[in-house]
Amino acid sequence: AIRDYKGLDVLIDALAKTSRMKLVVAGEFWGDKEPYVEQIRNLKLESRVEIREGYVPESEFDVLFSSTSLAVLPYKSGTGSFTAKLALSHGVPVIATDSGAVADGVVSGHNGAVVRAGSATDLAAALVMVENSNTLSKWAKNAGLSQDENENLWSAYCAIVLESIE
Repeated sequence: AIRDYKGLDVLIDALAKTSRMKLVVAGEFWGDKEPYVEQIRNLKLESRVEIREGYVPESEFDVLFSSTSLAVLPYKSGTGSFTAKLALSHGVPVIATDSGAVADGVVSGHNGAVVRAGSATDLAAALVMVENSNTLSKWAKNAGLSQDENENLWSAYCAIVLESIE
């Protein structure tokens, strides 16, 4: 789900500071999407941003992650997200913020980068570094989870969800 605290506006601002990167926004908007569309338009990023609006079922994760070279989690606030581990389990490097446990599994300089939450400047610096170097290929080599980590990923997540609703 795309919510304000997840920082899409921060990511759009950071994307404007890159020269070639493209962004795919995938998920269901839990609020008004027009401010994001307007921001994209104002920054003249229409040709570099694709919005795939709607719920993304688990059956589409493989296709989504195989079509991307980097996952970006620009959370402004929040306690955690399963998305970093999910991306890493698909061999996709991650740039995430230092908000709560959002960046769990991300090791800066190894399989991604951790940047300051809410900072479009810090996020842009990480994106520009990726865009202008071979950093992404280095990170991608280290992005996959071990077989044991991958096998236990879903059961651990389900246990956390079940625990939270009991």
